[in-house]
Amino acid sequence: MFSLEQLVSDVKQLITPFLLSSDKYIDYQYNPMNKAIIISDFLKLKQMLLNLLQNAVKYSKSNILFNIDIIDGILS
Repeated sequence: MFSLEQLVSDVKQLITPFLLSSDKYIDYQYNPMNKAIIISDFLKLKQMLLNLLQNAVKYSKSNILFNIDIIDGILS
């Protein structure tokens, strides 16, 4: 079990060095008031989001908006 805030914080730390080698930035949006506890494999979900963001940096021509939230019990 882990919080959404913990997941976003970890992903931000891991993607920062990757961003330094590009001219792009990622704008993170999530509701810090959302205190949902996520029951999942933290490492696998973190790796999936990190891969998604690395690909976004690699293949997009502009900056990236990363929006994550819990809607009706589903991570979106």
